[in-house]
Amino acid sequence: MTKPEHFEIHEQYASYRPVGDHSVRAAIELVTTVIAYCSKNGISRLLVNGGGLTGLGEIQVLDRYFLGEKFASAAAPGMRVVLVVDAKYIDTNKFGVTVAVNRWLQAEVFSDERVALAWLLAPYERMQSQ
Repeated sequence: MTKPEHFEIHEQYASYRPVGDHSVRAAIELVTTVIAYCSKNGISRLLVNGGGLTGLGEIQVLDRYFLGEKFASAAAPGMRVVLVVDAKYIDTNKFGVTVAVNRWLQAEVFSDERVALAWLLAPYERMQSQ
């Protein structure tokens, strides 16, 4: 598997910043592919910034379920994934995050990249949702 486009490896984590016009399902597949890449290459912390994605439209509950399930199934044990998206895309109950966490993926979503990165790099004990 080759290194995905818009993917960077940093000192303590990797980041993925997809761009372009994609449906919600297509965007989920892009991120799932990157999570799988990280899993196969021993990268345990991934920040995904979806700010460059357009065309997502309204995200339905089923999309959130699908997202949580796909991300968790692609992740290696102990992996942490944090999403950064516009606040309008974040469900107040964070249903997609709940689905992922219930499948043993350490996951969270924020609208602020600084907060997301702090969560990603925090020791496990501090990884509480804010």
